[in-house]
Amino acid sequence: DATLVQSGMAVVCASERWTVGTADTWSQWFGGTVAPGGTEPEGEPDPALVADIEAGRARWRQAAPGTYTATIDVQDGDDGPHTECPARGSVRVTVTDGAPTSAVNLQQGCRIDLDATEVTTIDDLFDLAVTASGAAGERGVTIDPTWGYPASFFGYDRAVELEGAVTTFTSGPSTTLIGDEITTGLDERRDRWAAAGIEDYRFVLDWQCFCIGGTGPIELTVTDGAPTAASWLDPGSVEAEEIPPEVPRTIDAVFDLVEAETPASDLVVATFDDQLGHPSTVYFDRLRNAVDDELTIVISDLQPAGG
Repeated sequence: DATLVQSGMAVVCASERWTVGTADTWSQWFGGTVAPGGTEPEGEPDPALVADIEAGRARWRQAAPGTYTATIDVQDGDDGPHTECPARGSVRVTVTDGAPTSAVNLQQGCRIDLDATEVTTIDDLFDLAVTASGAAGERGVTIDPTWGYPASFFGYDRAVELEGAVTTFTSGPSTTLIGDEITTGLDERRDRWAAAGIEDYRFVLDWQCFCIGGTGPIELTVTDGAPTAASWLDPGSVEAEEIPPEVPRTIDAVFDLVEAETPASDLVVATFDDQLGHPSTVYFDRLRNAVDDELTIVISDLQPAGG
């Protein structure tokens, strides 16, 4: 049809039969063939990164508490079949006397079956970090200065996409509850906190969210049950001068926030200190299908006045 006007661009993708010759050419041009999504990186572990990782491992072995709860996020690019509640992604795992006793997938809001699935603990992260350091592309690792565990690591090349991070960490015995479990168990833990009779104390609350007003650790002081002081623990790391008003300033206010948000949010996962009953780590996902509405609160370094 002479009236048609030709415009645009056409792309044709053609492939050549795979032979020894084409394999050699590919190797010369691109460095050999790889299996994407595998577990073996293209390179060898980076000696400098491995030295940092092993120094951290030695510190962890010396300082590590036998019992702790951590939120561990590991992504390995594996798109294969998973269990109903996968152990990859963001997982809050409790380790008691060196062995995992509870694990919750935060994205799925489900409990991982420890009898059927092996979960990642902090001890496992060191070997994963060493593997990631062998990536031929980008790679790196950050070691926690206090405990020595890999706070974050990553390694990317044509074969491997491996990254991990410890986003929360609390030592000591604790119990993690999900959704309705919080509703039925909150009063018991409030009573345990009240029975401790701690009215004068200080603690650090880490406010983690994608929100306006600043995020990060906040040092709080409570006297006679009322907040008396609040300040950013590291003021140089936040842009906001004032602490957001929605940040709870006492342990009782944290309880109130958990109580209010549990029925209002699509998912709440809360970890409670077994001895004093107070929340130690709380994850709120207000809308499961929304992005960047999640909030995490971590309470640490709780010290009674004079303690």
